[in-house]
Amino acid sequence: MSLLIAALGLASSAGTVWQEETYHNPTDKKDSVAPGGWQTYAPPGAAGPTQEKVTLEEVRLLQSEEEIASRTTTDQLARFMNLAHEAASEVFSSYEKPAQLLVQFTCTPEKCAPHIASEGEPPRELLQAYYDRLNHLQPPLVSGEVKFQFTLHVRPSAGPVQSKQETAPDSGGIVVPEGYVLQVLGATDGRIAMPKGWHYSNGATPGGWLWTFSAEDPTAGEYETGMRIQMFVKVEESLKRSRESFATGFLQGKRKASKVLREWPVTDFGSFKRQGIEVLEDLKEPSGIKRFHLIYSVMWLKNMDIVAVSTFGAPELKWESVADVSRVMSEFILIGQKPGNSN
Repeated sequence: MSLLIAALGLASSAGTVWQEETYHNPTDKKDSVAPGGWQTYAPPGAAGPTQEKVTLEEVRLLQSEEEIASRTTTDQLARFMNLAHEAASEVFSSYEKPAQLLVQFTCTPEKCAPHIASEGEPPRELLQAYYDRLNHLQPPLVSGEVKFQFTLHVRPSAGPVQSKQETAPDSGGIVVPEGYVLQVLGATDGRIAMPKGWHYSNGATPGGWLWTFSAEDPTAGEYETGMRIQMFVKVEESLKRSRESFATGFLQGKRKASKVLREWPVTDFGSFKRQGIEVLEDLKEPSGIKRFHLIYSVMWLKNMDIVAVSTFGAPELKWESVADVSRVMSEFILIGQKPGNSN
């Protein structure tokens, strides 16, 4: 067993050396060739009985171990696999049918692009929710391309289980973790999971609508930790420029005025496209200049003249305590089934 596989806590799966050197990859529909046959690895005890809802069954490296080891560390890969496994456990916590997910990552220094193939009948909204979570994970640090797959098994619960998620019937597919509440977005009937005890407000702006979620009470002064979603309507009609140009132009301005930590490429979600950037930015406060850790995300709808800009931020020194909150709140529905309310 190699040092890489041993360090990842994996063992060679009995009987998993493929007799054929060509592997037909169901995620990207491509054929890959490995002299001597493909080898898969499994966590020790993966085949044994377990009460775990979602289990990691096996890992397949799509490059030689030597090549991967030269481009990243075992700590980076193990951390990332654990995050992806935990995300699946959260998203599929209330799904009560068997399913298998084959998840592939192609990691580069800029991003770690996921591809998902599934067996069984997992709902499209759950697969999309998991895909969104994967796109917002902190990618592993790599110096060159690293490709690997792993298989996840989703099992029905053996009996009544205290779920760590709350699944409200009107959540629209938004996962609400323990310690969060489902917040309906006024005016558009959207949905978002918000930490319990946070403050929510919304109201009209000259160009659309603004929703604010904050850890501090904004009526007592300006808040430091929280999120805002600003929706702009009639963008092309009023500005005479495309929605995409307006959205990406906003991010370009942030690139110039901030220290960029990482970026998310334009992703097509069907009815809209989305792009994001994570930065450190110096902002003027009543007490003086203060450095904030911020994530800006823009989305532009395809069939409606609407652009939305979301901003999640906290003082740089507090970021680690709210990083998980930023990931949960990054998944929201802007427009629900019954827009028009102003709650």
